[in-house]
Amino acid sequence: MGKPEQSWGHFYADSGTPEYYRRHVEIHKTFLDRVEEGKPRRVLEAGCGSGIMSVYFSKKGIETTALDRDREVLAKAKQSGEALGGRAVYREGNIFKLPFSDGTFDAAFSQGVLEHFSDDDIRRAVREQLRVARRVWISVPSKYYNHRDFGDERLLTDKEWKKILEGTGKVGAEYYFYLRVKRNFLIRRPLMLLVDVSR
Repeated sequence: MGKPEQSWGHFYADSGTPEYYRRHVEIHKTFLDRVEEGKPRRVLEAGCGSGIMSVYFSKKGIETTALDRDREVLAKAKQSGEALGGRAVYREGNIFKLPFSDGTFDAAFSQGVLEHFSDDDIRRAVREQLRVARRVWISVPSKYYNHRDFGDERLLTDKEWKKILEGTGKVGAEYYFYLRVKRNFLIRRPLMLLVDVSR
């Protein structure tokens, strides 16, 4: 008998707990700080999943919209946001055809979203985000993550991401959140990758 298919809503079942929030913010603090560097007043989380990052920015007084196409995921994100004291606005929508006017946001961001798509779809999604925001911030697991949490994650290097995004805008990439290798504590592996694209 095959393993039952898990839904994304089930994957985010524990996202409304303070511990989940604390751990998520701790792991992605470098990414969150980068998004915040430009002092954005309005941000879009394009593919919000758990919605934890939207909670984080909304609690800092940034006008935050959390978007996802999956109603179950969006309902869970909203429920978690309310439990954690967030003030984000939740919208159903598709990252390839965002329901917003040009230049609506100062920044768009995603965490753990674009590694699930083909090169062409990644470029389409980023171009669409650049239509509604001046800058796009992307967090994805790196080649060294060495694990697939759920779905069909593509684990790539910084150079591979830069190549995929050539022609979309000015592209930068850096690794963050390092862990030491168990068998040799002198070696640190970068588990997460931050990519930014600006017009």
